Amino acid sequence: NGAVGPAQLAFLREVAARDPWRSARHRLVLLHHHVVPLPHGVGRRAPSEIGMRLDDAREGASVLNEVGATLVLHGHRHISEERRPAGCHFRLLAAPSLTLGCKSGQGPSFWRIELGERCHVDRVPLDVAAVEQEDDPGVGSSAADEGSGEG
Repeated sequence: NGAVGPAQLAFLREVAARDPWRSARHRLVLLHHHVVPLPHGVGRRAPSEIGMRLDDAREGASVLNEVGATLVLHGHRHISEERRPAGCHFRLLAAPSLTLGCKSGQGPSFWRIELGERCHVDRVPLDVAAVEQEDDPGVGSSAADEGSGEG
């Protein structure tokens, strides 16, 4: 699992108190881990949060709201998703892996973000084959998955 941690959350609050952040039309924050759990059923099986979750995600999302983040980007889960999480004012973009593909059934892609009067995003698919690895989370099922209630 991962965590943002109190020091980084305090730093984000410090940055947000400065004029450049406060006067910015768009306030982007990039994270490795996802700040909200995946919806059930995204990918090839129910998403496991073991070793994948952000342990202080609730506090992290709260601080992102508090400081007025407008766009939060993350990877880690190998899905392509755009949403506005319930109770949050920021927009969330999840990026799939360019090498391992996308567990939500789409191929490798990236987000093109255009910042102007408004923030415009497009998912741009890439014409490359994804590489599957043995024991890749979310790929197929194994005997261990069947016994865990996740498969």
